[in-house]
Amino acid sequence: MIMKKLFGILGFSVIFFTFTNAQTYDLASKFKMLDRGLNGVAVDIKGEVTNLGTATLTSFDIHYQVDGGAIQTTSISSLNLGTGEKHSFTHPVKFTPGTAGTLHKIMLWADQINGSNADENTENDLDSLYYMSNTGTGVSRTVLLEHVASVKDGNVPDGYAIIDQLMTANPGKLIPLNFQMWGIMVTFEATEIVNKIGAGTSTALIDRIKWPQYTKVNVPRADWNARVTERINTKTPVWIELKKVNYNTNNSMVECEANFHFVDYVAGDIRVTCLVTEDFVHGEGQDYNQSNYYDNVSGHPFYHRGNPIITDMYHHYVVRSYLSADWGDWIDKNMPGYHFITKDTTVSVTFKPRVIPDNWNLNQMHVVVMVAYYTEDVNTLEVLNVAKKKLTTVSIEENSDEKEAIKVYPNPVNDFATVDFSLSSTEKVIVEVYNTLGEQVILMNNGTYAPGDNYIMLNTSELPSGAYLVRLTAGNHILTERFIK
Repeated sequence: MIMKKLFGILGFSVIFFTFTNAQTYDLASKFKMLDRGLNGVAVDIKGEVTNLGTATLTSFDIHYQVDGGAIQTTSISSLNLGTGEKHSFTHPVKFTPGTAGTLHKIMLWADQINGSNADENTENDLDSLYYMSNTGTGVSRTVLLEHVASVKDGNVPDGYAIIDQLMTANPGKLIPLNFQMWGIMVTFEATEIVNKIGAGTSTALIDRIKWPQYTKVNVPRADWNARVTERINTKTPVWIELKKVNYNTNNSMVECEANFHFVDYVAGDIRVTCLVTEDFVHGEGQDYNQSNYYDNVSGHPFYHRGNPIITDMYHHYVVRSYLSADWGDWIDKNMPGYHFITKDTTVSVTFKPRVIPDNWNLNQMHVVVMVAYYTEDVNTLEVLNVAKKKLTTVSIEENSDEKEAIKVYPNPVNDFATVDFSLSSTEKVIVEVYNTLGEQVILMNNGTYAPGDNYIMLNTSELPSGAYLVRLTAGNHILTERFIK
């Protein structure tokens, strides 16, 4: 094998050649599976073998061993793999994890190449995995949907419309983000995430799960509802308490502290992310003018809005800034990398404050915090839970006894608005909209909402221009707010 490096020195090119002796038989084994599961539930041992030798690979034996116990072996044959080609496998002998909260060390290796040949390079023979099982104890989750958007992609308005439908159908259970990939709204962190995963515009990451029916992590719009529903119905071992979400008016900085309450064992590279969104971003020029393939699609929410949409485009849930690294900070900064968290443990995290520019709309900004498994393999990522809170100038601790309140924004509205409201107790919520004649023009029975800040998407596209009153009934409380279209 010949490796060539090219260096530019004072305008001249100098070429160095490094010679290495390629091996005839050389295999590299690697796990391709999750490192976590339920106690007592058998799991498949999955992996991948790469042929690094010069000989064509026709067969080999693959072995795994758990905690130094019995070696499980199977033979794989009828192959025809050239140099650099890979073979994925599932071992026929499953592994059943023992006591919950125990870390099992699994070793994986291949030998008996093409019959009885030994691997000539022992440096890459072994791969190891720490596998942890838990009890399955869980709490309800909130699902994260990260929509990859661009003002240059005319499919994006359809993504906005589907998100609005999902928000209405799943009140309090879904938090959407829009990663803008072009123009003034783009962020470095969102670009890094999208590029690493390889997600396409107008698709979405849903809890960053890789479903087997897709070749990539990103999910097409037609399946967002099914995947969101699947995740909502899956319990999670951690819930998030936003202890403090402050905007410091003296230095224009956002401050955030969160508690992560683990109700079951969790182990891995656990990351926590904090970011700021602006839920209705509006501006002039090509950085905001949204291409629209649905301008001529009768019945679509963006029908006859123009292509591009120039004067009345509001970009929803736009990711503006991060108070953490793009993939998150280690949940314990003193113990980077692999971390083991025992059942019934609370971890407190204070994120680094960030400045909010003056031209961002503070009244439309929220802080989003998530906790997730991180790995270099994008196919084994997972968001465990996510929480969202409106940005205010007082901490939640100082504001724990606040009364019910309601706000409609943007105001004046266009075709969509957010009814932002706060509750002091769990209540069933009904939203009504009345015109100046006292006629009810919208009725939404959205179900039950939890204490704290909540929001409901309001479709006003069918309303004529004029003044309106929003009436929100929450238990025995009636909240009202006026808006103009």
